[in-house]
Amino acid sequence: MSTIYRVNNIFQYAYHENGKRKKRSLKTKDRGIAKLLQAKYDLELSRQGSGLSTDKDLKEYFTWYKATHYIGLKPLHAIKEIRILKRFVEGTNAEKLSHLTGQRILEWLSSQKKIGPKTWNNIRGIIKTFLDPAVPNHLRVNPAHTVPIKKAPAHGVDFYTDSEYRSIDSAAGSNQLRVMIAIARYSGLRIAEILHLHAEDISFGEKSLIMVKNRPEMGHTVKNYQERAVPLCLELKSILGHLNVKEGLLFPKSSKIHPERALNEALTKAGVKRKGRAWHLLRHTFASRAAQNGVSLVQIMRWMGHGDYKTTLRYSHLSPAYSAEIEKINLEPATNSATA
Repeated sequence: MSTIYRVNNIFQYAYHENGKRKKRSLKTKDRGIAKLLQAKYDLELSRQGSGLSTDKDLKEYFTWYKATHYIGLKPLHAIKEIRILKRFVEGTNAEKLSHLTGQRILEWLSSQKKIGPKTWNNIRGIIKTFLDPAVPNHLRVNPAHTVPIKKAPAHGVDFYTDSEYRSIDSAAGSNQLRVMIAIARYSGLRIAEILHLHAEDISFGEKSLIMVKNRPEMGHTVKNYQERAVPLCLELKSILGHLNVKEGLLFPKSSKIHPERALNEALTKAGVKRKGRAWHLLRHTFASRAAQNGVSLVQIMRWMGHGDYKTTLRYSHLSPAYSAEIEKINLEPATNSATA
């Protein structure tokens, strides 16, 4: 991948050729012009790519990438990406890495059916990451950089209403499923986090908490490695107080319940329309309920374990429009203004 930078206010263009880093002056102080020249030279380099002596067979490169870049990742995450890359490698009909161009990648992406903007951007990112290690040894520039990113429309989040949640709770057959549903609804924990909860992670008392921990010895890590503490509300505290588990996993793997199937069966029985991933909607319900009742987005971010504040902003439209906090901007104390 090429870069531009300033030397004495004059923009320079740096790139790789045959494994060596080279540079040239763009002879301009204007960043806009420098970026246009960078795009022009990148295109010229990509067209020359087929002549690289270090070119590599695309399928061989895919085999190497698959064997070296998914160590330590969660199996489901790795399997999903590998399937996408396999379709990509087979679908582009490119024999060599150098045969891949931005146009070829764009045509393959466009040929995929039912791809929305968010999925388009995700797959583009997977392909870009896939080709990044090939620069500069096998490719001068990453052709995926020229594929446009689509603007995804802002969507609100779906969640269960209070009446829907009560119906789901009533339809849940076993007590174990009811407790798992309650934890997701009242604490926002992901289903994987619930399944790895230990009795020792829950503390009862004046300040009751659920500790969400990484457990590498069990092959489980919290998303973004965001360990956190979530306080227990009175309703969840009451439900958990009836559990007889004193140590170890709250929900042992030896139990016969299958969380996804069991919750979907409860939804069907309750007559609640499925709006997406059932367990994740319980997590959305927790955050949505908090936002609707005036809990700050910063606090919700901490409880949810979001790695990026933008993720939490999805709930901002649910926050009350008026807040008494607005009175803090007054020059005079609020009591004086009220008297006046």
